[in-house]
Amino acid sequence: ALLKSLGAVPEAEALSPAEGRAAGLDFDGAQVAVLWNRGGSGLVYAFEEIEGGEIIVDGHVVARVRRGEARKALDLMAPDAEQVVLRLMFADARHPEFELALWDATLPVQTSSPGEALRLGRRWLSHLEALLKG
Repeated sequence: ALLKSLGAVPEAEALSPAEGRAAGLDFDGAQVAVLWNRGGSGLVYAFEEIEGGEIIVDGHVVARVRRGEARKALDLMAPDAEQVVLRLMFADARHPEFELALWDATLPVQTSSPGEALRLGRRWLSHLEALLKG
């Protein structure tokens, strides 16, 4: 579904199969796709529409990249986290945010760990920071 939305293989992706959500970055096409409803619904944004991103651990913003602001660096590793969420923010009045759980301890089947989720989230923030500095 990301390939179809972007028209190219995403160079970075974040998936939450349990939520039916995904996000992918296409650097050559300068776009990001966000999908929900198992790929049945989604939006594609140009890089200039990206406002920033956050990593949220158990309801607390622990890292942030935002256009025009200094980066709030991730300075914790939460091996016992119940939930790690990537929030993407866009210049879109109708859909200003998109959240995707990178880790959720309540799911019956686990495919990663809180540490892996934090590393993926940090990588996404690094990509976003580079794009925002563009």
